[in-house]
Amino acid sequence: MQFYMIKYFFLLLFTCLIYLCSCSKRTIATEGTTTYNELYKVKKIKKVNDWYFIYFQRNDSIFKVVSYDSRDKTLPENSPKIEKGKRYNLTMHSFREDLSRFLGGDYIGDPFGVQLDSITTVSPEPKNGVWDIYRTTDLVGLYYLKQR
Repeated sequence: MQFYMIKYFFLLLFTCLIYLCSCSKRTIATEGTTTYNELYKVKKIKKVNDWYFIYFQRNDSIFKVVSYDSRDKTLPENSPKIEKGKRYNLTMHSFREDLSRFLGGDYIGDPFGVQLDSITTVSPEPKNGVWDIYRTTDLVGLYYLKQR
């Protein structure tokens, strides 16, 4: 009797493992490749003074990215201009996380925003699902620097 219970236990365990392995969504990404779900889709672009506020979406999250419109900066050859609705591979840095590291503690953030220059402030938009402000070195103004 005990032998059959052990046998059924292992059979049930094996069946559960097979089921879990078959249900898991596996994505194999090697260095230099990006899956579709890892790309950021441009939802909206706003210009305020010399700054662009670019809203990206990835899965269910919205990211508000600031990018300085540096007209004087020389761009690398073939730097395309980003377009609404297209997806891009970006490395983003959170202002809140950067300040937390700099201050050596947990920085919750200023509800009134981040002062970018003497006349421009950028704020989170909790009502619209934007909880933080981001920056990236992959953009200069609206130009995408990272090649696919």
